[in-house]
Amino acid sequence: MLILDLDDTIFETKSMNPKIFDEAIDIIKNYYTDREEATDSEKVIQALWSIPVDEVFTKYKTEEYIKAKFYKKKLRR
Repeated sequence: MLILDLDDTIFETKSMNPKIFDEAIDIIKNYYTDREEATDSEKVIQALWSIPVDEVFTKYKTEEYIKAKFYKKKLRR
């Protein structure tokens, strides 16, 4: 089970090395960079550190296939 708690609900995630999230963050960067809409991928990534991920995906209208890809992606250790 993988619990994504980037918004510090369970513990202070900023105490972790952010590199472990690189692969998941790359999914977000690539998705928002490739879209025709002018959503800044860096805004979305910053939001992940302060807002629950499901709320971020709703706010930025993330497509279902990207959500699935994000949640299934194995993170580096």
